[in-house]
Amino acid sequence: MKTKKIYEKFSKPSQDISKVKESFIINNDRLVKNNLRIINFLRKQPLRNKCKNCCYKLKKKIDFFSHGMGYKICPKCSHLNSNNNDGEKFHKKIYNDNNFSYEQNYLKNFNLRVKNIYLPKLDFILDFLKKQKIKKINLLDIGSGSGHFIKACNLRGINSEGLESNIKMIKLGEKFINKDSLFHVSNFEKSLEKIKKGNYTVVTLIAVIEHLKDPNKIFETFKISKNKYLFLSIPLFSLSAFIDKAFQNIYPRHTAATHPHIYTYKSINFILKKYKLKICGEWWFGSDFIDLNRSLICSNSKKNSNIVFRKLKDIFSNEINNLQSVLDKKKLSSEVHLIIKKN
Repeated sequence: MKTKKIYEKFSKPSQDISKVKESFIINNDRLVKNNLRIINFLRKQPLRNKCKNCCYKLKKKIDFFSHGMGYKICPKCSHLNSNNNDGEKFHKKIYNDNNFSYEQNYLKNFNLRVKNIYLPKLDFILDFLKKQKIKKINLLDIGSGSGHFIKACNLRGINSEGLESNIKMIKLGEKFINKDSLFHVSNFEKSLEKIKKGNYTVVTLIAVIEHLKDPNKIFETFKISKNKYLFLSIPLFSLSAFIDKAFQNIYPRHTAATHPHIYTYKSINFILKKYKLKICGEWWFGSDFIDLNRSLICSNSKKNSNIVFRKLKDIFSNEINNLQSVLDKKKLSSEVHLIIKKN
């Protein structure tokens, strides 16, 4: 019997991402400082003894250091783990304390973010569902932030609701979306309860699971629910991680302190197999070469003439799409979008 082929898509124009991510260049020094503050707090937490993904005992030796944090690669599932454990104390401080609030990253370009980042994600899901001949769609978005994805759903006429724990993010989003589509949840357990009792076509977690204290509970809860599909957008242990390591004065967007663990394609498949889930759709596109370009720009002295930056553009920046497509097609990019179902 033939195995049903995974629905696949590769790459997207880098310009869509670059236009939204310009703040990473402009605010590099401030972002580096804030990231170091969070890392210093993370380093005060207990050492991580077991892999966050598969619970296999980690070796004592650190595999590499970056921006003051040590990282260990799980010998069993290849998951990337920070040396210090992101436990309850860390998560409460980072995501509930106003001193560490991250809503300032979303103050500008709300509609541009929706157009360039979130609508393409939704269209990928809708194209997949169309091939499955599913017409009636309702969607639950976990960790909605300011509701960019919910706004995308509104624009496409998709029935959706979002859950978010950060009240500041919700208040920002209410300036752009309906107040009855984005709801506050005080803790992760309430989001899990919503998933457990739900009967949604798709449950989405966009750039969320790498932030969670107990990410495996998502898979466990989805498995026993009536929800049909799970959609994840996750960063991967990729070239971008090595770029972060090489440029210590540049904000490590990929291995930021708020990403204390990062999946590999092997580690995500490992945990899905454990919960008898499988991938039925993949969209591979990364920002590895956008990250490298940003690092090169920020590393060049501001005293350099414009000719220097024009030369960089001529020999590298203009080729980002072509270079990135090589990694994307080989499934080696910094990010993957996955549509998951139960076996």
